[in-house]
Amino acid sequence: MAYRILTSIILLFSMLFMPFWPSILLCFISLFLFNFFIEVSILMLISDLLFGVHQKNLFTAFIVSLIFILAIEIIKKKIKFYSKK
Repeated sequence: MAYRILTSIILLFSMLFMPFWPSILLCFISLFLFNFFIEVSILMLISDLLFGVHQKNLFTAFIVSLIFILAIEIIKKKIKFYSKK
């Protein structure tokens, strides 16, 4: 539990102070480390609200992150060597 909170804080600071692509990479890695890491989609929503360009499709990063969370959870169930906790 402490690792999950620490990872959320690191991701928050990376969203605020680092460029977009390293933050996305950290989010993708953290999705594989933790089961159903919904904090990624919340952080993507915050990032989209703070730094997103005004466009017709609001909250695109949030919606894409939710799709990634669901896809990765399905993939993790099918991977033979992924440890189920």
